[in-house]
Amino acid sequence: MRAVETRQEEYRQDVQSQRWTLPQTISDLLAQRLSRISKDCLSILRAAAVLGVAFSLPTIGLMQAKNGVTPGREATLLLLEEAQQAEILTEQGNGTNITYHFWHPLLLHHLYDNISAARRVLLHRRAGQILQESYIHNEEEGASLIVHHLIQGGGEAKQIVQYAELAGLRAYKLSAYSDAERYYRQALEYLQEYLQKQLQIPSEEQLHVASLQEYLAECLRVLNRPEEACQVYEQILTIYRQHLPALGETAMYAQLQALLQFHMARTWYNREEMEQALQHCAQAEQILNSAAIPDGGAWAYTYLQQSYVYWRKGFHAQANILAQRACSLFEDMLQQQETEVETVDTLSPIKRMLVRDEVGMAHAYYHLAGIINSSGQYGEALVYLNKALKIYEQHSRRRNVAIVYNDIGDIYLRLADFAQAQDFFKRGLQDAKYVGDSLLVAYIIGNSGILAVRRGQLAKAEDHFKHAIMLVEQCNGLMGKVLFSPYLALLLAEQGKILQAQSILHSALLLARRLHLVPYIGYVLITLGNMRLIQATLLTEQSDAGIFDETNIHLLKRARRTLEHALSFEGIDAEIHLEGCLALLEVSWLLDRHELLYEQVVLLRTKSQQRGLTWLLPRIERLLGTILATRNNQGQAALHFEQSLHYARHFDLHREYGRTLHSYGRDLLKQPVEANYTRGIEYLQEAHQVFTSCQAIRDLHKVEKLLASSSPFVKIS
Repeated sequence: MRAVETRQEEYRQDVQSQRWTLPQTISDLLAQRLSRISKDCLSILRAAAVLGVAFSLPTIGLMQAKNGVTPGREATLLLLEEAQQAEILTEQGNGTNITYHFWHPLLLHHLYDNISAARRVLLHRRAGQILQESYIHNEEEGASLIVHHLIQGGGEAKQIVQYAELAGLRAYKLSAYSDAERYYRQALEYLQEYLQKQLQIPSEEQLHVASLQEYLAECLRVLNRPEEACQVYEQILTIYRQHLPALGETAMYAQLQALLQFHMARTWYNREEMEQALQHCAQAEQILNSAAIPDGGAWAYTYLQQSYVYWRKGFHAQANILAQRACSLFEDMLQQQETEVETVDTLSPIKRMLVRDEVGMAHAYYHLAGIINSSGQYGEALVYLNKALKIYEQHSRRRNVAIVYNDIGDIYLRLADFAQAQDFFKRGLQDAKYVGDSLLVAYIIGNSGILAVRRGQLAKAEDHFKHAIMLVEQCNGLMGKVLFSPYLALLLAEQGKILQAQSILHSALLLARRLHLVPYIGYVLITLGNMRLIQATLLTEQSDAGIFDETNIHLLKRARRTLEHALSFEGIDAEIHLEGCLALLEVSWLLDRHELLYEQVVLLRTKSQQRGLTWLLPRIERLLGTILATRNNQGQAALHFEQSLHYARHFDLHREYGRTLHSYGRDLLKQPVEANYTRGIEYLQEAHQVFTSCQAIRDLHKVEKLLASSSPFVKIS
């Protein structure tokens, strides 16, 4: 059914935009096919072309009515069967649910184009009347069809507004925001046309304009067009300022005014303009204080938006306090108000935020999950996300459901439950594409790229990151570029494409600094430290001696300084902070090899286990094994290497598995025992297979070089 509605919608857009002009040769071929049918059959097909892609027997019968008399069912069926035999129509369904479809869309367009303009208007008017009667008990379902025919048939402006608004509401409820935007624009256009003809415009009609604009602005915000959304919010504010006080709605006016400031703050937040967002929140506070309003939805949403800004800036304690305030206010509203669900559904998006607002409660739960997630409390974050998800699903908030799916997938990704992560990303991506949120699609694809990196699917990961970055650039999603560019840079650095990687990372760092977001500056700097570590080891691998020279040591020292500086920043995500600490320990090992390093790595392992960040454990255990092997404690080193292999196998970390095989194998080659030497060669050969599968070019070259330099075992007497 959804597919038929989609095709009908595409056809209506074609008709309204008059995009179709068939080449003469195709038009002649179609005319030749239609010349084989009777005049009455051609007449019914032209009426059907006005109805669109699909139609029913009763509807086409009514379209053929003359002087109020409908042709008999049998006569209509004979004409439809004639069209089927001529391969112009096809029949679908059975029983009382039979619908007819044109065999090819070109036939439909050709028939429609060859109806005279006057006849078209007449047929559209008739179709509109028939559909209004057919959907009299369910106007919202048929509204999109009806409004199309009313517009094409030159219907009354007031009636077009009625059905365009219903069509917009239906699309909005289904999270089809592009369709909803179009219908609300139609409703506003014809309402303005109607009002311009009135000698005096009542305040109620102007407020009707504002209500339609609320829906339009929300659609524009979701569709990542913040500038347009802000313009519409400003227009709404002007209408409220002019008309609500005159109606004696002083308190309501203050709250709506504050909520409009919240919406503009949220729009600036989505554009990564945090100071402007806080300014609008401050204006909302001032409005509410001046009106002596102590609580309610306007305060709850203002606190929530302020919390988002402080969270993004890395002030997690302040963000948590504000989010808890918002949560308490939403809970109070739910306990105190007994607004009927039907009443809530008739309110505009902004007025709905002032009554029994379960969706607001879900927003607060979702944000609290984000704050908790940043601090590494993943189990508690999942509890809040599932609370939010339940409410969003109950209210059919498909976009919000997609966002929660993405965040749940992200937590499972951190916990190395890759099957669960992939499942939630897949579900989130499906919903994000359905609602047309390209920026959300980009984030989910980017997170899928991180999943691919950890699974060792490096070529797939690179494709995902490039796709995600392309989408965020199209949507002007600055934060998405800051988040995913460092991952792409590291992949390129691993391939030896250092200059390209440096350029990408430099752009990300400049952007993070321009946005004044300290945690994300720290995140990019941690990636820069990792890249300098890769660069130093690459130079060592390329040298004949295979040892660190002054250039390598200089790069390692720069890496250490960068990592130490980055880790001093407040508000860095717990997972990223631990990953940065591990990189710093790896750099320190290559530079100093001091005695206390082993204990520091053990402490980091404990923290990673406490957080549940098991994907870091193979790398940590490998470093512990390497430290002990260098100290000639091969027995204990082997235990760490074996533990690293166990974690990598268990959590499906293919590249980490290959890297541990390489490190373990290299250590075994140095031991004066033939069995260990043989096992070392086997581990290196298996690592070669793993790296080939992962397309890990740098790791593959390292193993090949080591295997090529390995001579047959010589027993030392």
